[in-house]
This record gives sequence, structure tokens and C-alpha cells, in this order.
Amino acid sequence: MNVQTPNELEDMFYNFIKIFKELEPSNNSLVVYKAISLIKDKYEEGISLKEIANELNVTPEYLSSLFNKETGKSFTLYLKQLRIHKAQEYLTKSEMKSYEIGEKIGYTDPKYFTKVFKEITGITPPATYKKLNKTK
Repeated sequence: MNVQTPNELEDMFYNFIKIFKELEPSNNSLVVYKAISLIKDKYEEGISLKEIANELNVTPEYLSSLFNKETGKSFTLYLKQLRIHKAQEYLTKSEMKSYEIGEKIGYTDPKYFTKVFKEITGITPPATYKKLNKTK
């Protein structure tokens, strides 16, 4: 890869770290590992615990209990945190409007996106976060 600017170098570094973390062995059971993989692949869609459980051939109750036990988070909280983390990336590295980012990460209702964003980050609206954290 031909890196020409500090931002390109930073992006390359973070991509390397992301790939490296994905290769780390997991302390999670195979079911939770697969659930997390499915969440990461489908967070942009309107996925649910029930859909993930069906795909893994387990009951939603079992997946919920195991997921919470192994990650220390509920399925819903994990999904919200992942989505908002992705939103933060879009807010700092793109010129997309908040509602567009909300739609891109799986929130079709801009008001609900703002509510969840504040719940996870403590900052509202997302535009305020963008102003405070915009990369140059």
C-alpha cells in the first residue's frame, strides 16, 4: 500500500489493528462467537435476538442468557453500542447528515437514533458530537 498522508497512515494502522483483533482467540463459546459475527455482519439491518437465535438453531432465551453471561452485556446493549460506535466513525470521517448515518447503521427513525446516541455517548444531538470530534 502506498501511504502518502498522515491520515492514510492512521487509517492503515487502525485497519491493521481491527484485523488483528478479529484474529485474536475468543474466550466466548462458539454460539456467542457466531452471534457476535452475525451482529457485526448485519447490524445495519433490523436484526433481532430471535433472528440470530434462529440462525444459530438455539432458543432466544438460551442465546440471551449465554450472551449476557459471556459478554457481560445484553444483546440489545451490545447491538446499540456497536451501532453507535459505527455512527461515531461516520460522524467524524464523513460529511453525511445525522439522519443518513442513523439509517446506515439500522435506525430508520432519526429521533430514536438521537435518543440511543445520547444514551450511549451522553452527547446529543449527534451533530454536537460531530463538531466536537471532527478529524481534520
